[in-house]
Amino acid sequence: MSLVLSRNDIPTLGEISQRYGGWIRARIRPRFPHEAEDLEQEVMLRIGQALPRMQKTGEQSLRGLISRVLRSVLVDEVRRKRRQPTPTDVAEGVADPGTVRDEAEFQESVALVESRFGYLTNEQRRILQLRFRHGMGFRQIAEVLGVPQGTVAGWYSRALHVLRESL
Repeated sequence: MSLVLSRNDIPTLGEISQRYGGWIRARIRPRFPHEAEDLEQEVMLRIGQALPRMQKTGEQSLRGLISRVLRSVLVDEVRRKRRQPTPTDVAEGVADPGTVRDEAEFQESVALVESRFGYLTNEQRRILQLRFRHGMGFRQIAEVLGVPQGTVAGWYSRALHVLRESL
């Protein structure tokens, strides 16, 4: 299903969608079923932006361009998901996940938790920030701080206990 083009034979987005839409969907849907439509649109938007450059440079493999754009969109989505803490993550031990009903209540929970950071040691604060603001796991946090993974888990557990007790 490779399409080799001459410099003057650049297809329209409609033609690209018709020919490659199923191929693109098949690579997005298994990984991101809930975001698939938005990601498919993002892929097509970026392809549309890249087509004039393709025409200028005489790039000949449309499939190569589509593959690069698709990979870029998927990597961006993975990174975006890592950066966004969920209400359950931030309020873990503070509020039952079922009680975080909307954004305002979520923000109140976050503010309440952060107001209690004064009860924590510097290490505990740093671990919570790396965990929830940067989306790191215990292994990554241990590497950043230069301590064993078990130490990170212990500090994390004690930090949550202190926060629970202070609330």
